[in-house]
Amino acid sequence: MKHLLIPFYILLFGLQFTFGQNITDIITGEKIIIHSGILDEDRVCLLSLPDSYNDSTNKDKNYPILILLDGSTHFKTASGIVHFMSSNRNRNHLMPETIIVAIENVDRERDFTITKIKTKRPNTMGGGRKFLDFIEKELVPYIDKNYRTEPTRTLVGHSLGGLLTLNSYMDEKSIFNAYISIDPSIWWNEEMMKNKVDSISSISLNKKLYIATANQGEANYDRNKKRHDYLYALMRKKLDIAQNVEIEYFEKEDHRSVPLIALYEGLKYINQDKTKKKEDSNGNIPANKRIVKADINFKSNPIAESHRTVITEKYNELEVNFASYYVITTWGCGSGCVTGVMVDIRDGLVYSMPVDKDWGGNGTYIESKKESNVLITVAVVQSPSGEVEETRKHWEWNEDLKKFRFIKEEVELTDKQK
Repeated sequence: MKHLLIPFYILLFGLQFTFGQNITDIITGEKIIIHSGILDEDRVCLLSLPDSYNDSTNKDKNYPILILLDGSTHFKTASGIVHFMSSNRNRNHLMPETIIVAIENVDRERDFTITKIKTKRPNTMGGGRKFLDFIEKELVPYIDKNYRTEPTRTLVGHSLGGLLTLNSYMDEKSIFNAYISIDPSIWWNEEMMKNKVDSISSISLNKKLYIATANQGEANYDRNKKRHDYLYALMRKKLDIAQNVEIEYFEKEDHRSVPLIALYEGLKYINQDKTKKKEDSNGNIPANKRIVKADINFKSNPIAESHRTVITEKYNELEVNFASYYVITTWGCGSGCVTGVMVDIRDGLVYSMPVDKDWGGNGTYIESKKESNVLITVAVVQSPSGEVEETRKHWEWNEDLKKFRFIKEEVELTDKQK
């Protein structure tokens, strides 16, 4: 495999015609040309080395690598972000100093797609597997041989590049440890992605994946955000709480503007202390965990079928409010009476609330906490004399059996109303 190394520069021009200042060259990276036997073509890559790489005091230090797709487009942005997050000069230390390897495009439609789709025009789609082979079997070994690297590798892609990043994540033989998929084009072959999630291995599940979603407008909601959320919901179901997968929606960013903020947030996520993202001792999802709700499965519960509108409105409005994964929605069922259901945000299944035979509903009101699997139904009754009786019944939710179990009852009398 032949290669060519070419330094490249940013020239900072002073006002020479006024002050006669000298031109200063600031080296921002290197350009290498590698001939790929797998692709049978030359590929150009741009490299950015950490500040400390050529420091004589760090000659034995090794660095993780970041492989960046759409290299010409994102190289300068990624270099600036990684420098800001890792350099000792500003002491952010949000991530380790990292070698960036940005691959320039030749045919992104060919290189970033695993499968072909039918088009009226001739196309070169479906070469993604060969392109990943080039990265894993030729490019990364070359970088490992010629630079001081450690076996910590991140793959970053946007749009079709984000799709290829997801395909790499779901491949148990992938050499990468972490993945940042920015507004991925899941619409390309959604059914294939579903099948891959179904068959995903534990090797992949133990790696970190960050997915960023842009706001592509209401017209593209089904094509983009809804697909991203659905894919994440499938992963949550597979992973239970998807502790190594994060998805974030950037409402103020479109498809073209989202890479800047997504790369920053993605690098923070994959490099943060793992213990900060795991469940707490009670098994609850951390407060800073991004929650994505699955679509409601109305056919899973007869009550849901008959109260579709109110359940949908409240499910979309409320956050998780019971047992880490459930949104309880309630509505009136008569004077001093409420009833309702709870929806599992992981798969959209709907479950009935505990109905008390004495009340005919769920009580006057319901108390629940996101961090607790104990639900309290409260019935308030006023006697003719004005004395108020409050009956509180405690119910424990069994996550394995998907059933409530009655625990205890408390009755409290309050003073007569004035």
